[in-house]
Amino acid sequence: MKIFPSLLTLLCLVTRLIALDAAQLGTVTAKFSDPSGDAQYAARIELNRLIDDATAPGKNDAATAIRALEEILAKPETSAEAKKYLLRALARVGTDESVPAVVAIFRGPDAMLKEEARQVLESLKSPEAISSLTVALSAATEPREQLALLASLGLNRAAAAVPAIAALITKPDPKVALAAVEALGKIGGQQVISTLGKLRTDARLPAPLKLEIDKALLFAAKDDPRVAQKIYQTAGSPEVKLEAFLLLRLDESAATIIRDAMKSEDPTLSLAALKRGLESNQTDLLQGGIDRKTDPFSSNERLIILAKLPLLKPTDTAVEIALGALKSEVPEERALAISALGSLGGKSAFDALLPMLGSGEPMINRAASQAIARIESPGANEFLLAGIQGPVGPEKLLAIRAAASRTLPGVLPILVAIVQAGEKEPAQEAMKTLYSIGGIEELKALCAAATATTDAALHGSLTSFCKRLASRLATDEAKQLANALKAD
Repeated sequence: MKIFPSLLTLLCLVTRLIALDAAQLGTVTAKFSDPSGDAQYAARIELNRLIDDATAPGKNDAATAIRALEEILAKPETSAEAKKYLLRALARVGTDESVPAVVAIFRGPDAMLKEEARQVLESLKSPEAISSLTVALSAATEPREQLALLASLGLNRAAAAVPAIAALITKPDPKVALAAVEALGKIGGQQVISTLGKLRTDARLPAPLKLEIDKALLFAAKDDPRVAQKIYQTAGSPEVKLEAFLLLRLDESAATIIRDAMKSEDPTLSLAALKRGLESNQTDLLQGGIDRKTDPFSSNERLIILAKLPLLKPTDTAVEIALGALKSEVPEERALAISALGSLGGKSAFDALLPMLGSGEPMINRAASQAIARIESPGANEFLLAGIQGPVGPEKLLAIRAAASRTLPGVLPILVAIVQAGEKEPAQEAMKTLYSIGGIEELKALCAAATATTDAALHGSLTSFCKRLASRLATDEAKQLANALKAD
């Protein structure tokens, strides 16, 4: 018998706590009637804290707190300023059940609160909220209100609102008409595609708006190649024609479409067509290579072709074009051809790249070094190692230089031996490469050689190089080795 009073007491306590939350909420909203700016600011902080605490994740009474918020929102005595911040709170914590309370404000006479309520309905996203926005759009006559509602419906991809939105496109206000077109583009779907498709031929609409209709239609139908092709074939605007072209799915008719686009007087479209031709492997577009004396391509087009060469099949055709471009008088073209050869690989590509390391142009040297580093060619490493160990000559020097950018197993001891031998040009080239890839073991070997040699010129050369290498390595051991040479 004693348990029952305890339970009753507990229930009363819980009810009191819930009532206390509602009462506290009412007490805070009453503070908004104070005209003092400081008082209202404090009320906003207190209101947000109270609502956030009551609706935090894991709170069992969150639904009760939201209902209390809705009740106070509906009270006539609650000030407009308090209602504004209650609505903003509902935008954060409200649920589908909050829609009726918000709609009541949305249909009321206060313009400020109507706008706040619109934003709440936009954020709630429920069918009831979207329906209220749609009904309001059909009834709205003020452009400002129409623009706001169009933004909300487009953001929510409100398919049910398509007829109401489409009706505004033929209205005289250009801003409203444009906003309606943009909203339909965001909504998408077959109904929108059909609606915009009819509007693009409507004689009542001005040309600038039809341009925007085409853009919205492309956006709405970005996964429908039939729409893109129709717009591409009929668009009067180069901008829209380009957008449509980029959305085309190029099947068996790809070459024909690309050739047509490449003949466009619009340079942006013709370049886009060239890129797509290369990406879709339309090698017949490049028949005869890109010999500057005979080819029809502009400088920009040639650069695009060379940059896209690794995509072309068969690889032999791409290599042939790149090898021809190595003769170009334009450094940028040669550099792109070198880069393409590095990606394409093969013996002929490798043989062409090695001499490029001897170029006096920094751009070409850099491109050749990077290409040599990544080229895939059977026997390339063996060929370079044989060249490094071969007789003195241009091939030996180039092979030593290539070792700076390409990992060659076992090359470091060979380079050290070349430096120790003291042959002027090979030794100088080997030092350059060792400076890039040498480590502490190579420094030790060269310091020992500098100490042991009786050749004054070789001693000076080795000592100078060891100091530079030690400086690059920047370790205590390296510094000690270099200092020992200095003392010697």
